Amino acid sequence: MKIDGKNMSMIRGDSESITVSCSDTNGNLIPLVDGDKIYFTVKEDEYRTEKVFQKIVTEFTDGKAIINILPTDTKELRFKTYKYDVQLNRGDGYVKTIIPVSNFAILSEVTYD
Repeated sequence: MKIDGKNMSMIRGDSESITVSCSDTNGNLIPLVDGDKIYFTVKEDEYRTEKVFQKIVTEFTDGKAIINILPTDTKELRFKTYKYDVQLNRGDGYVKTIIPVSNFAILSEVTYD
């Protein structure tokens, strides 16, 4: 996986993981806790309601979310640039998009095994 700012690209059908954390304006970690949910959503574009795929993380390691992308999540996707965002839903009802709409490119592969 390649991350350039908020834009990401990956080879179709590969295994990847993304670690997401939250921090305050001073850069201090605000840990994710039980009851929180992180949504990683990929769509054709930000105007569609249908999801290409979505990962929801409810268990955290050291206050961080690890989003695991499995080969089956991208194996059937077309080679193109999709859109994604990451949203935090706190257990107390607070909702915040922590990564705004950005590019998620699926790159070509040669080995399909």
